[in-house]
Amino acid sequence: MARDIETERLKIIENDPAHIDHIMALMSFWEVAKNTGTWIYPPDRDEVIERMQKLKADKGIAGCVFAGNEFIGTAGLKEATLWYLLHPDHWAKGYASEVAKALIAYGFQRYGWDMIYAGVWDDNPASLSVLAKCGMKQIGTARYWSRARSAPVTSCEHVLTRSEWLLNNPIRIDTPRVVLRGLNADQVTDIARIGGDQKVAPMIMHATVPWLVHDAVAWIEASAYNGQLGYRLGIFKTDGPLMGCIGIGPDKRLMYFLDPSYWGQGYATEAVRAFLKDCYGRFDLEEVIADHFHDNPASGRVLRKVGFEYTGRALGQSAAREKKEEVCEYSLSRATLRAL
Repeated sequence: MARDIETERLKIIENDPAHIDHIMALMSFWEVAKNTGTWIYPPDRDEVIERMQKLKADKGIAGCVFAGNEFIGTAGLKEATLWYLLHPDHWAKGYASEVAKALIAYGFQRYGWDMIYAGVWDDNPASLSVLAKCGMKQIGTARYWSRARSAPVTSCEHVLTRSEWLLNNPIRIDTPRVVLRGLNADQVTDIARIGGDQKVAPMIMHATVPWLVHDAVAWIEASAYNGQLGYRLGIFKTDGPLMGCIGIGPDKRLMYFLDPSYWGQGYATEAVRAFLKDCYGRFDLEEVIADHFHDNPASGRVLRKVGFEYTGRALGQSAAREKKEEVCEYSLSRATLRAL
């Protein structure tokens, strides 16, 4: 599976032998090479070929940056360390910040890293500014050898923690009628009320009738967004009130529930479709799964409306049911969602 990254204006395409001449030309600029530690100047073609090998998926990602069809640089993340190099013709256009922010998001969303690191030579103020715009903080300096300069240079060492990144990049998904965003203590009472409704609780896994507030608190805390799969968001009307909840588990299983007063008005379909599009854009997902109890056909209609396909039956459990009961299972592929 290709692991390309798209931003508003750019695309980062995984390294490919077809890009070698682009990299050779880029690294032939002294203004670019002098800002690196491990690149030799002028570049050696055999070394470039070796560097162009794709990173193993568990190590990170490296690729070439394109604006439309035009090559403008190279960038990547290797073992939680960020780097980027752009053609001088494309400096001072905001591209570096756009690339860096996209790679940081990719890193925190795809890997379990608690921090992402970067180092910039102290005589490169433009890149120091880029790291600051990304929320990275300088934690010290170190001296490293620059192959291009054949001399030691002072590196300003930067770090961004996952918690700081999450604080500055909360999830918010807007549709014409609803907003999907994180839950907090202010919504606990409403979540317990909605989830503990006798029409709702038997259709979901954890809620009871009634659903005790302290249990709802633990449920919310356990599913706060941390940049990876396994989180839930509140479903709010655009004008404010909490309507329900939607989420996805580490096993790529969709869940949602809605206050019965909002049933039958298309809100669930609207929220599910928007949430899934965000998930597929945020994570390397090829498939999302879902299910509903046999006596909840309305959820089946919602799933089919957004493209889920029925895959079979199994047994499911709810804390509000006395025993396991039959559930209908579904699957949604990335290709199907894109076609909708």
